[in-house]
Amino acid sequence: MAVMPVIVLVLLIIFTVIGMAIRSSRRTARRAETNSTTAVEAAKLAIVTATTHQRPEPDDIEQGRIRTFLMLDESSIMSMYGQTPQATAEARIREVERGTHREGSLGLSSSIVAAGGKRSGSETVRETFEAETNAARALDVVLRHLAANNELTQVDLTVPAPPRRGLQGYLKIKATYRITMGDNGITLEAHGFRFTVRRSQVVASAEAAFVDGESVTAICFGRAARWEGDTLVVLPSALYLA
Repeated sequence: MAVMPVIVLVLLIIFTVIGMAIRSSRRTARRAETNSTTAVEAAKLAIVTATTHQRPEPDDIEQGRIRTFLMLDESSIMSMYGQTPQATAEARIREVERGTHREGSLGLSSSIVAAGGKRSGSETVRETFEAETNAARALDVVLRHLAANNELTQVDLTVPAPPRRGLQGYLKIKATYRITMGDNGITLEAHGFRFTVRRSQVVASAEAAFVDGESVTAICFGRAARWEGDTLVVLPSALYLA
């Protein structure tokens, strides 16, 4: 009967080893999960910081990046934003390998101890996030992208000057615009540039800024549409105070 103490001792050792393995696997899984969450949050912060907390270029007609919008065409801005490399970077998938140990049932078969249940191993966790992006922030990304690719022309009309005939493509125009209120929209014009804003595009908090016959100094971002005599008609996507 001296064999019984040996069997009991072996059982105790096996149970102890299995218990330690389970606890170790759980700790590993928790650490991996925590590290994964931290990595994703850090990536989100890095993206937001990189695209919204940068100073303007020295030759930029803007003085800063805090914009007070009078008009915003969210549809066109988000469409342009979707074509930038940043839009792809902000929707990414991260795969994290984390070790897991799934507890199984312990069973006895005759005098032999068998560990039942599923085997320990690793599983792949796919984590997807999309940084919060609104039209105002997307506009900043779009402007930087266009400027970096020499696709944006800046015009400062705070000092009057005739428009250049060769202007085309995307424009950012700083000027003191004269306001004309119409039945179907609001027309703003300054020194050979003209554009019309639909009332539905006006930011609610900025409605009082549009008064017939008055002027407002602002920056218009849009695309050159056509020349009408000496006036360049622009299709606006955003208008914000200069």
